[in-house]
Amino acid sequence: MSLRMAVLGLLAGLGPASGYDLTQRFDASLAFVWYAQHSQIYPELARLLESDLIEVVGEGARNSRTYAVTDAGHAEI
Repeated sequence: MSLRMAVLGLLAGLGPASGYDLTQRFDASLAFVWYAQHSQIYPELARLLESDLIEVVGEGARNSRTYAVTDAGHAEI
């Protein structure tokens, strides 16, 4: 499994999330098999956004963004 698929799967299965939320989800659900750091997740989010597999659905304090899977992202999964 690639980080790309792991991020898409978490967003599709658990709903919209920020990069910080995804890091917490990795720690809570995938840490036994795979550890992903902020420094890996945020660049992957940028690539997924550029590929139109996810979209920004909200923005918060300190430029935080909430991401959700697009229809193309669901098809990729």
